[in-house]
Amino acid sequence: MTHAFAGVDAFSAKAELRLLDAARKELVAAPISYAFREGKVRIELDLALAKSAKSNPRDLGEMRMLGLTKTVTLMDPARKSLTLVYPDLRGFLAGPLPKDEAAAVADGFQSELLPLGTEKLGALDCDKSKLVLKRGGTNAIELIIWRSPKQRVPVQIEAKEGPNFSQLRFIDVSPNPPAASLFEPATGFTRYTNAAALLKAAESRRPKK
Repeated sequence: MTHAFAGVDAFSAKAELRLLDAARKELVAAPISYAFREGKVRIELDLALAKSAKSNPRDLGEMRMLGLTKTVTLMDPARKSLTLVYPDLRGFLAGPLPKDEAAAVADGFQSELLPLGTEKLGALDCDKSKLVLKRGGTNAIELIIWRSPKQRVPVQIEAKEGPNFSQLRFIDVSPNPPAASLFEPATGFTRYTNAAALLKAAESRRPKK
């Protein structure tokens, strides 16, 4: 989705992330904190605040006990890296971006912007458009973007995710550049070499019988 930020160097925002099925019925909705700086992305998510018809309170309680409900995702396209931070565990996993995500954020796309009319989102009158990104030998990426003249950052971005759709709506945008340190794991956090090692650390939080 970062292709929708062309011309924007940095911002931070409160946002809502929604996953819709093929019939556009909401599957999951969650408030997030979003930060963007020179191509880097930071997303903070607390699963305890997410809404889903299929959520199980028992599973959520288990994850909270293990310190796995809060995550911070750090993406750096220049380094092709993806880092998942678990603040309650004071630990993180770091590795390469999955191939499909690395391809999606790479440079070299030819872009075409197609107007789709106007639409009101909340109190904002928005211009709606489709951004089509093409590069030889790859499938086109299509983003639906809602923009308002009142802010440089899009009001909402929608992308196809397999049979589903993901929507990201920015609610409270600050144009001030977020600190560079926010795009790195906090000092003193443990780097785990794999998911099994991280889960072992999480299990150590379980009360002993």
